[in-house]
Amino acid sequence: MPRKKKTTSPIRKRKVACYGSCIRPKYWSEMWTNFTENNDIEFEMIMVGHIFPDFEPPKNMHHVFSKEKPSTCVEIARRIAHASDCKYMLNFTDDYYRLSDNFLDKLVEDVEDAEKDGIEDYITCAMFHVSPDEPWDTHDTPLIYHNRHPDSPQLHTWMFHKTETSIKWGSIDKMFMGQYWDVDLQMRNYQNGGIGGQQKAVEMTERRPEDDALGPRCAQIQPNDRQLLDGVWDPVVTGKRDSKNRYHYSECPAPTKRLREVVPYTDENLNYLKDNNLSSWQDFWKNK
Repeated sequence: MPRKKKTTSPIRKRKVACYGSCIRPKYWSEMWTNFTENNDIEFEMIMVGHIFPDFEPPKNMHHVFSKEKPSTCVEIARRIAHASDCKYMLNFTDDYYRLSDNFLDKLVEDVEDAEKDGIEDYITCAMFHVSPDEPWDTHDTPLIYHNRHPDSPQLHTWMFHKTETSIKWGSIDKMFMGQYWDVDLQMRNYQNGGIGGQQKAVEMTERRPEDDALGPRCAQIQPNDRQLLDGVWDPVVTGKRDSKNRYHYSECPAPTKRLREVVPYTDENLNYLKDNNLSSWQDFWKNK
């Protein structure tokens, strides 16, 4: 009987893979500078999309060309991040700014604090403001599944988590166009017994909407991504918050279950490896 080919995971370093679908190169240098000058931790930036930057990116900023839809671009970025040596992952977009000092450092500290408390699969995020204009520039925007249910699950914009936690969730569901795929992953984390929190000491602000804003375009597609999300989840709102405001279900297994099977991406669906003559995602990092 032939032996299975042995696969080895990369040795993870205390480092962050910032990954996402990004189409506004004019803001990338600003984000890179903020992460570099205001944080101590090392990071890589993985920006997947069809618009090339008009500058030479720094060594740890990687533009990955793809014409695929936004959720597909994110899955490409995720697989590249999974193959990296980064212990942590930050899902980011290029339409936020005004990041508070030590943005990455404090998110890492939050996850490490959860680990000390015995929490293995923890997602956290920053507090975010939906506009730079008053009064929203100081408003703590709620991040929960249903605003009408204050006890519904904690959600995350720019979710931050361990790389190994992300690998456990599997693929983004390819039915999503560009939004709410992240909420689907977050709900899978709860289903698996994971926990969700928020680091209020970290802040960011959404830029004013631009002509290429994703939300209005995705909302025009029927069924839209929110309808798809609500078709696969009907969250139980019996979760509790611990002394550090982390949301969790005390029941085991968790009462919230996905209503349909995930429709995953295969490597062939993503096209990236074939188009770039790579045999594996690990090959991306060779000679980087």
